[in-house]
Amino acid sequence: MNDPRGSIWRKWDLHVHTKNTAKNDQFTSSNFDDFCKTFFRKAIDKNIYAIGITDYFNVENYIKVKQYVDKIGNNDNFSDNDKKNIKAIFLLPNIELRILPVTDASKLINIHILVNPKVVDELENWLFNSIEFVSSSGTPHKMNKRGFIELGYESGVSENDQDAYRAGINNFTVSQSDLQKLYDTNLKLKENTIIAISNSSNDGASGLQEHYKLFENDAYSSLDATRSALYKLSQMILSGNPEDRKYFLGAKTDSEENVIKKCGKLMPCIHGSDAHEEDKLFSPYNNRYCWIKADTTFEGLKQILYEPDERVYIGEEPPIKIERSKIIESMVISSSNNWFDDEPIYLNENMVSIIGGKGAGKTAIADLIAYTSESYKCYEENNKKSKSFLKKALKVLKGTKIKLQWCDNSSQEKEIEDRLLEFDQEGKIRYLPQDYVDQLCSEIGKDELEKQIEDVIYQQIPLEQRSIYTNFKSYKEAQLSVLNDNKKRVTDKIRDINIEIFKSESLINLKYAKNEGAKKTELEIKRFQEKLDDISKSIINSEEQGKIVAKYTTLNEEKRKMEKIISQMEMNLLKIDRLKNKKKTFLEDAYTLIEEIKNQLKEIGVKNDTVEKIVVTLSPDNFDQILDDKKSSIEDDVKAYREKLNENAKMIKEEEGRITLDKSKQENVKEINIALTELKKKRDSLSEDMSKIISTERRLIASQEKRMELILQYFEFLYEESKILKKIYSPIEELLKSSSIENENLFEFTIKFNYDMRVMADEGYRLIDLRADGEFRQSKPDVFREKISKERIDLDLDKDKISDENKRSIKIFFDHVNGLFTTGGKKIESQLKEKQYTEQDFYDWIYNTKYYSINYSIKFSGVEIDVLSPGMKGVALLILFLELDKEDKRPILIDQPEENLDNRSVYRTLKGYFRNAKKRRQVIIVTHNPNLVVNTDSEQIIVANYDGNRKKQNTK
Repeated sequence: MNDPRGSIWRKWDLHVHTKNTAKNDQFTSSNFDDFCKTFFRKAIDKNIYAIGITDYFNVENYIKVKQYVDKIGNNDNFSDNDKKNIKAIFLLPNIELRILPVTDASKLINIHILVNPKVVDELENWLFNSIEFVSSSGTPHKMNKRGFIELGYESGVSENDQDAYRAGINNFTVSQSDLQKLYDTNLKLKENTIIAISNSSNDGASGLQEHYKLFENDAYSSLDATRSALYKLSQMILSGNPEDRKYFLGAKTDSEENVIKKCGKLMPCIHGSDAHEEDKLFSPYNNRYCWIKADTTFEGLKQILYEPDERVYIGEEPPIKIERSKIIESMVISSSNNWFDDEPIYLNENMVSIIGGKGAGKTAIADLIAYTSESYKCYEENNKKSKSFLKKALKVLKGTKIKLQWCDNSSQEKEIEDRLLEFDQEGKIRYLPQDYVDQLCSEIGKDELEKQIEDVIYQQIPLEQRSIYTNFKSYKEAQLSVLNDNKKRVTDKIRDINIEIFKSESLINLKYAKNEGAKKTELEIKRFQEKLDDISKSIINSEEQGKIVAKYTTLNEEKRKMEKIISQMEMNLLKIDRLKNKKKTFLEDAYTLIEEIKNQLKEIGVKNDTVEKIVVTLSPDNFDQILDDKKSSIEDDVKAYREKLNENAKMIKEEEGRITLDKSKQENVKEINIALTELKKKRDSLSEDMSKIISTERRLIASQEKRMELILQYFEFLYEESKILKKIYSPIEELLKSSSIENENLFEFTIKFNYDMRVMADEGYRLIDLRADGEFRQSKPDVFREKISKERIDLDLDKDKISDENKRSIKIFFDHVNGLFTTGGKKIESQLKEKQYTEQDFYDWIYNTKYYSINYSIKFSGVEIDVLSPGMKGVALLILFLELDKEDKRPILIDQPEENLDNRSVYRTLKGYFRNAKKRRQVIIVTHNPNLVVNTDSEQIIVANYDGNRKKQNTK
């Protein structure tokens, strides 16, 4: 009946009478030894680990049972194993007393005093001779056997002293006030006894668990008032009623707070068979056995006072973790070159602490468990710095075999070979080695810590929603896919409009030059026209030559106009070709999109005949024919104009031949006409350019406004994203709200707007020529960053949509950042690194959407989790795995978490989380910190020892 697994659920029967009990003795055994044989045989058969030997006002029968156990080695009726088990049963006295309410002598209240066996010899002075017991006649007596006998004879019993003794005990009661005074004055008695009050209606209980009233008047004026005082004096309730258990744990009609107010504390319910005959030994009503999870000692019994809900249970079977496949029962290490014994190491299913000095082998056990369960991974790449036992001892461990036995009778075995296997996939346990905890608590561990948080969130998502996704990232991306497409579309539009604005501004920047060129060209045309007029005046006496020159000039002007028309028509032909190519590209993309849509429709179950009806159409149907007809028409017009141009060229040639002026004038006429033609072409081109610039100026304002609209639209998408993220992250928000221990609000969860000012400033700094005249001339990165950081964007994500105030602040932000480079009429271009960057690069920097995002934020004790100190980050990390990771029922093995903790954190913050975690999963910690072992209430302690001085065999 001994068990090496520490505090496990065991059957305790704390209310059992024996033969010769002072009241209601129905045992039929011929003598006390025969009774004890039956008593212990039934105890073994029922797997009883602890027994409260009960009698009224005395411990005589407890002493007799102990004497029997002490001499049991001579008893041949038990096997050696049975004898061993009987000696292992924890026996303690249970003294049953009756309390007499002052006002109602017909309703006696039974209480039980459970006694530490170590102080039995002190009871005569501490209890029996220190309190008065009142007979039915009201006569007070000190408790001693002679007094009971005398009272029995006074009651008319005359057969023998034993009968008189029993009759006397039946007439005695104790005053609640006397008992209270005794416990107030004798601290040794108080420390070594536990008072349990019966809650049976036969014992004067008036349904307190349902209708408890805390009387404010004289505490001894009624039955309920007496019970009220007794509940405060008592530490346990003797009852097998499930409703009683609920009430006294604050889970029924009264809250925990109210039960504590009325009774002074929450109280555990214990139970026993209350046997008065052999057949009922250790057979409680309805098989309501009393299960206690503690060592079978008086100190173990006292443990349930501090954990009344967790360490005692009334029922046929004890509460156990359902998934036995996720509890390690034992491990065996063999063929280890004498480093380890080949004996099994048994593990408690709740919380195990592996302790020992530095270098005693604690991490060895942890690493070997992790390795065998395919959960081992070393997170320190530098072997010299690694804290892994397996890394350090690989050579001497070669050939070592490890076997893990799980509680579902399955097992895992591994042998250490030349090379260690490391497992990227999650194994059968959650292993947090020292290297891993160190990494997560360091600066570089932020991303990994967030990943672990996201893994927890992923587990909280209903299985039917996440079964098709591989991890949280893929689930989150799917939920945000439509929104991300919209964000990308807006981002691409902003980039396109930046190109458009840059081109527009580049064109507008030519306005002055174009205007000046137009004026100069107009003067040139005027000058050449005047020259031509002078020539015309010089031949005024030759009317015929004047007409020829005039016609020649007109033909050249017509030639210029026809060339312009032909050029425009040829440009239109190119446009037609581009339109046809755009249409082709559009249809190819559309067909690809349609196929994608069809496949997705089939995936969601839309019928094939419906899917195949989806087609791409371009109206009108004769779109290509329209373009072809137009192209043919234009080509005909070009041909016609070219014929006219040829005729024009012939006519110009003819007119040139008819000019009979002297050679110099004739050449001048030709040159002037050629110059005038080119200048007028230039004037036309400049005129068109100016028209474009004027319209571009109007469009530029519209484009800038459009860009700001797109920016605001992007921020609106961020608001939509915040709503989706709130929904996605709601499981962890609820977990964080419900995960506090003792009203501690350690975690806060929010969706927040993130402006990555540092990256924005650093990328902008690379564009700037620090030699140029401007705001940042000769500035260092910190100065640049400081000035940029003065401009902020703050969004109120608690609102349903972006507010007008937020929109104004966004506009002001971009105006101010832009103004840093344009104040005082300065040009952006002049402040950029020449030949490397243009204004387009500048706009792509300022209006880049990548600097603005929505993310979740977790604060621990009011501080962002990524900026916590390593110690506080270690606390947050442990809470994450212990409390939030509730869906993971695998054993969790943590190697020396105190390396990143302080003792205050262990006691004040973590003890409750460890206690909660062990209720639903096996917890194994490797530690040399006594605070972790004691305050987290380990059920089992394994001590690792290291023997390095062995002479005949290797180090052990």
